[in-house]
Amino acid sequence: MRLYKNIIHAAIYAGLVCCASFGVGQSNQEDKPKLQPPLLLKGIASDGVTILSLDIYKVENGITVGVSHATFKSNRGAQNEFASRLKHTDIVSRREQKNGKRAVVTYLSASGEEISAILWTDGMDFYGVSSSSLEVAKQVEQEILTATQKN
Repeated sequence: MRLYKNIIHAAIYAGLVCCASFGVGQSNQEDKPKLQPPLLLKGIASDGVTILSLDIYKVENGITVGVSHATFKSNRGAQNEFASRLKHTDIVSRREQKNGKRAVVTYLSASGEEISAILWTDGMDFYGVSSSSLEVAKQVEQEILTATQKN
């Protein structure tokens, strides 16, 4: 299953583009899941200042995917957000990367469902992808990495 790269690009830059123009919910190929229009939310990161976007998508099979992103004023800000997100989770794996850190974690949602999340930093940017399906979360992570490498 592949996800639309342009949908993920829209998720990364939420609020800057109109997601409807990217064909949300339209599919011309059988291997691409239809995504319901996202719920776009804005919040404040753990530093109390930085704006954090959270976009929630629903894949046609009912799996929900949350994509969060924030650009901080420094690498330290992104690392602090990363560290704050690790609290109250079970860390599955963790590693240092060229431009930051990455972790795969699990936690229980408010309804008691186990959620997998992939969290990483890339310089001043923090990213998080969460879903009840680790496979779907990994696919979205790869789409984000591909999209951000082109920019």
